Amino acid sequence: MSTAKHPVLDQTESLRAAADRQQLGCLESTWLGWNELHRFVCSKGHVFLKTPRRMSRSQESCQACIQDRFTERVRAIALEAGVTWLDEQWLGDGVPHNFRCSQGHTWQRKSSTMGLHPDCSLCKRDKARKDRKSTRLNSSHPLDL
Repeated sequence: MSTAKHPVLDQTESLRAAADRQQLGCLESTWLGWNELHRFVCSKGHVFLKTPRRMSRSQESCQACIQDRFTERVRAIALEAGVTWLDEQWLGDGVPHNFRCSQGHTWQRKSSTMGLHPDCSLCKRDKARKDRKSTRLNSSHPLDL
């Protein structure tokens, strides 16, 4: 956003630096205080409330942008794994999300572990059973010689 003097953003260098780093503007025309909610706007136009104290310490302040970024991340992981993400929107890191595989199995997994285990555990288990059975049938037994 603009680096022109602003009654809120120019209270301290750290607040100005955070606003510049996050590409934020402030919609307030007067300083309300460090612990009072101020209206900020991100580069995508999302308006949100946050105290200057918290905003100056955040790496990313706009929750809508955070949600958009995580939504795209989970969507990409599900697509690559060949599963359907039933929620279509990130619900939070600690919240279980719902998925369905091509066989119709449904399960829940937290988005924080989705990148590690994106596939259907029932299909994975069934494949492992088939592989073990196939290995037993195809292996030669010493007495078969």
